[in-house]
Amino acid sequence: RDQLEEGEISFCVDRFGARYQLPEETAAYLENYYNNQEQDISVTAYSLHPLETEILINYNREDLHELGPEDYEEKAEILREGEEKDNPVLPAIHEGWYQTTYTIAKEVFGEEGDYNITLRSREEEGKTESETILWTGPIGFAIDKPPPNVMIGGLDQENYVASRKEYTVTALDNMRLKKVRLSLRKEEEPRGKTILLTEKDFRENHSITSELASYKGYQILSYDAWDYAGNKISAGEESGEKRVLVSDSPLFLFYHKHRLGLALWLLFISLLAVPGILLTRRYFFGILEKIFFSEKGR
Repeated sequence: RDQLEEGEISFCVDRFGARYQLPEETAAYLENYYNNQEQDISVTAYSLHPLETEILINYNREDLHELGPEDYEEKAEILREGEEKDNPVLPAIHEGWYQTTYTIAKEVFGEEGDYNITLRSREEEGKTESETILWTGPIGFAIDKPPPNVMIGGLDQENYVASRKEYTVTALDNMRLKKVRLSLRKEEEPRGKTILLTEKDFRENHSITSELASYKGYQILSYDAWDYAGNKISAGEESGEKRVLVSDSPLFLFYHKHRLGLALWLLFISLLAVPGILLTRRYFFGILEKIFFSEKGR
């Protein structure tokens, strides 16, 4: 009589090859496509068998080129029963699955520009080939280090006779401009009004046009600009900032433009007048003295 024994046979059917996932640090870095600092990029692959993988880089939409073993680090381990239960890629990983992490050195991304990364894996035993299929989408990002470039045109002079003076603000970035904050204040005031402009405002010719109204004193126009990588540029007293006097009164403008010279001229005239006044005073008192002493002598 045959003896029957109870037992358990575990197996897994793999129809798709390796599954890929981004570690938290890399996923957080790629949330913002534009970055001003490069960092290591890691990708984790899960598979039933050991992997043979090639890592391809596309730089500035040029042809793919394969990274050499000196450009990345590969670390493989066999998962044990119950590990990675909360993994969205593999909800229930059983003993024997392979976890392979590829870490690409940040030096690979030393040049500014757009990068796209592709992993092509082949399982050594199963002969199953696969490419990077991520829940988060393709692995792409850009390195952008220079700040935006902002120019204020139409205010090359310091003084204008006009009721209103038009000016142009042009903003450019080698990747993607985020926003520009224009600040306008009276010279005698610490603060003024600000205007916040976004990339949508600069789409046509990368410029916007505005006006300065006539005012009895100088107006200071400055800016701060940011791009999507977090780079910032600000206008200061030595560069970028504009100090302008706009007035519809030529006489008022002449006074403001030459008030120092006028003050010196008045001072000079006053100094010239002092000797004349002293001589006149001496002559006047001399006459009185003669009259007084002549009358007294009689």
